[in-house]
Amino acid sequence: MDEGHDPYAALTAAGTVLGSIAAIWAAVAAARSANAAREAIAQAALAERQRYERELARTANQVIAVSLAVTDLGDKLKIAYQSLFGFSGGRGGSREEVLRKAVETTQQGALEMQTAARQLLESRTTWKDNTDDVLSAHLSTHEGNVVHLDRVRRKFERELDGVEGQNAQYRERVLNSSPSS
Repeated sequence: MDEGHDPYAALTAAGTVLGSIAAIWAAVAAARSANAAREAIAQAALAERQRYERELARTANQVIAVSLAVTDLGDKLKIAYQSLFGFSGGRGGSREEVLRKAVETTQQGALEMQTAARQLLESRTTWKDNTDDVLSAHLSTHEGNVVHLDRVRRKFERELDGVEGQNAQYRERVLNSSPSS
């Protein structure tokens, strides 16, 4: 054995160098992995935010569509009430006025919800400046409006069916009681 050279010391030094290289490589790989994870989280958050904004826009558009249906049905219902009270001889009476005002008040509420939904859609470019909590509050409000308006729409449909049914009966009576030629 050479007195100045310890073979174990050389092996230990080589092992230390290789271990250091492996540690550096592992640290670089860990940093890359952490960066990739951060990037994936950011992309997932962006995708979730975009999905949230699309849902908000869809819900606002749904408010507008259902409110338009409510307004249309309300107009038809007011006309049907006019016919009904005309057939029954109560045209211009207080009951007709109460029913007309109730329909108009409901239509006004639907119009207010529609206006809020339109304003929300018009401000869409500023949504990025809002927190998720603000968008969530808007979404909850407009989802509630959709549910409310849908209930009103169904109520108006049922009322309209009933009033039109009564009008059909009155028309039938008038036709049956008119003298035949």
